[in-house]
Amino acid sequence: MEATNLKIWTGLLNSLTKPTLLSFVKDEMQFEVSSELNKEDLVKFVIKKISEDEALLDLLTDYMNDLEAWGRQHIFLYRSDPKDRASFRELKEKDLNKMLADSNINLKLNEYKSIFIPEKAGYEIYQIDFEEDKRFTVFWVQRKIVRARLDDEDFIEGDIEYHAWGTYVARGLLILDWNLATGQMMIRITQAETKDTYDVGKKYALQFLNNVMGISIHNWNFQDIRKSIAHIKDSGEVSTKKYNQETLAGGKQSLQARDKNTGVEKDAELNQASKVLKDKYASTYGNFFWLEKDDKLDKEIHTTIDSNTRSLIVFGLQDEETVRYIIGRIIHYSN
Repeated sequence: MEATNLKIWTGLLNSLTKPTLLSFVKDEMQFEVSSELNKEDLVKFVIKKISEDEALLDLLTDYMNDLEAWGRQHIFLYRSDPKDRASFRELKEKDLNKMLADSNINLKLNEYKSIFIPEKAGYEIYQIDFEEDKRFTVFWVQRKIVRARLDDEDFIEGDIEYHAWGTYVARGLLILDWNLATGQMMIRITQAETKDTYDVGKKYALQFLNNVMGISIHNWNFQDIRKSIAHIKDSGEVSTKKYNQETLAGGKQSLQARDKNTGVEKDAELNQASKVLKDKYASTYGNFFWLEKDDKLDKEIHTTIDSNTRSLIVFGLQDEETVRYIIGRIIHYSN
């Protein structure tokens, strides 16, 4: 494997948590390793194995594509204009290919690509998937420089304790995902550290729709997820860590549980306070842990909903089925 690719993979693996890395090595690669290994040694182990075996590299590529596309993301939800959706549903693959070629985008639709990181900062289009009359999805990849703690490099000298930091190259994904059957569109921005990061990403995706696809979103509507916050808190499907409300005059109230296991719902005084003021306040923020549910969720899923940014955040590395289920519940409680 080339040195450049080794550097890319080292950065991508460093972006994972130790439990995720350990799970990949044991469950996917089928190697027995000690749980006592530190993260740095796990990364070196995986790099060595994928350098020796191309099949393991393909396995890791699939694994990372799934993780990156559905984890650690800000999500903005839109309802598309019925006229735009109707016209796009009539498009055939050859029509879309021509539109892309006219904009000098030389990508084959639905073509699987290996992982890469752009040489320069900014977004680079990565993959376009199109199911006629069903779904249109565009992927961009972003070069990122990530600053991280290097716990193994810490040391103490006399009375001074030194904590080591380092940087590595990683990547973020920007994904435009339009369901042509329902009209719902998501813009998903993975691993966005700041508000500027996801504002820039959102604008970039919308400009693509306008400039390349000829679709203006002026007649599209944000999915008003503000309405969902109070309903989700009272749904019985979540444990609420934090819940903010605001009056028309600008007065604010914040209710915060001791921990996610307690939740606002299980604290009698907090729960009563939220109900007494419910009709006088608008819900502005919810920090929720979605509870395990039969065949839908096999673990708790942490999300936040912020009415100010009109975005929701899904924490952790999830799979597509889980994220789509959570988004479906949020849309349900928004209506």
